[in-house]
Amino acid sequence: MSWEMMSIYDIKSIAIIGSGKVANTLGNLIYKKGIEVFAVSSRNNDTGIPLANKLNCHYTENYLELQADLILVATNDDSVKEIINSFPEKQFIAYTAGSIDLAEINHPNCGVFYPLQTFTENRTLEVDQIPILLEAKNIHLLGLLSELCEKLEFSFQFSNSEQRKLIHLSAVIVNNFANHIVYIAQQEAQKNHLDWELFKPILNETFSKIQELGAKNAQTGPARRMDLSVIAEHEHLLTGTSLELYKLLTKSIIETYKND
Repeated sequence: MSWEMMSIYDIKSIAIIGSGKVANTLGNLIYKKGIEVFAVSSRNNDTGIPLANKLNCHYTENYLELQADLILVATNDDSVKEIINSFPEKQFIAYTAGSIDLAEINHPNCGVFYPLQTFTENRTLEVDQIPILLEAKNIHLLGLLSELCEKLEFSFQFSNSEQRKLIHLSAVIVNNFANHIVYIAQQEAQKNHLDWELFKPILNETFSKIQELGAKNAQTGPARRMDLSVIAEHEHLLTGTSLELYKLLTKSIIETYKND
């Protein structure tokens, strides 16, 4: 059975709760695709009012005033359950958080619209850069959310809460942990008065190779070669957390390739 046969109507209007980076990015993409944004609600007037102005819609501090075919909750994880459970059962509503289990929410017309991407203020992302993971309490809402993705031209997959938690874990390692390791490298370069511009080509090539070859095949360096003398020299140059991370990652790399 097609989604069209299961749906009573398309989502023609959306209301957004939240005014942070996710709300801004999704709101702008929805607005650009010609879907009406009925209103924005936020605890923060300083960010909520400008977002509503950008989306040419009404603004309210009271989210219970919102009316739309779909309400999209793009707030911090701690407030999601309370917000959703405040709405009437007939209201279609979805949240953008990656780590909240749908089974923990009692609302019968609730779903998940999780964008698997990192969002940064003043950086513009397009729909082809944001895969969406969908889940819903019922097949009707799941059909509506998938139709919305098609209308907005998002790529999407269906993912239950357990799968989404595992995806979120890997995403944290790929994005947040990799970013922090680069930050440590920047700190070491700054401490030693090195020009960071020198490292940008190798940073770009590293991530390009990962995309083309896969991380296991792309691995190089002294740990991959078991060059223990170079490893010892590097450890002598490091202190504190930087040294601990170097040793831990070196050990992991050696164990990964010890049988190659």
